[in-house]
Amino acid sequence: MSPERKAMAFSDAQLLQLRAPLTAAGWTTEDVRRFGQAGKKKLTEVKESLKSYLKRLFTDVPVNATDGKETLASSGLFTGGIYGLVLPVPSGNSTLATNSVFDEMAEDGDFATLYGSIPEGDGEWEESQMVDIVRHHKDKLTPNGWATLFRVKGGFVVDVRVRDDGRLRALVYRFSRDYLWHAKYRHRLVSPQL
Repeated sequence: MSPERKAMAFSDAQLLQLRAPLTAAGWTTEDVRRFGQAGKKKLTEVKESLKSYLKRLFTDVPVNATDGKETLASSGLFTGGIYGLVLPVPSGNSTLATNSVFDEMAEDGDFATLYGSIPEGDGEWEESQMVDIVRHHKDKLTPNGWATLFRVKGGFVVDVRVRDDGRLRALVYRFSRDYLWHAKYRHRLVSPQL
């Protein structure tokens, strides 16, 4: 590669540093290519990484301190059934009061992609914290029978749904499941607020 060409190429780290300013300025892949700032392949990768998979709906949603012992089954909340995998026995470690955020899907994605796009990180809940959120914030769960997803410690995701009759149903999956969730259903993800 010629010295002039090298001077025009950007490293991955430089592209990451430019991501926010270029997006804020409304630059497209074609704009940057036209100005010779990087190759189309690199910019396509950056543009894909900029995809906004989630839209923030609620912040500062309180989660009470728990004794760490309550489970989906012992809560009595899930009268519509609990399906899928069995979560491990709770740690029994008490948790402190904290806050949560609710995001709604804006783009299709699997668990790793969706949770990886959360600005606060991909924090996990104790099962007892998830139960507390469902108990006190049912009004913030996804309406119309679609999924509200909680990443639970131990490598699981719990999909909570409010049925047409108002009863709650839970489905438990492994976090590694590579199913593509569709944004058109406006599924929600609930994460710890950092």
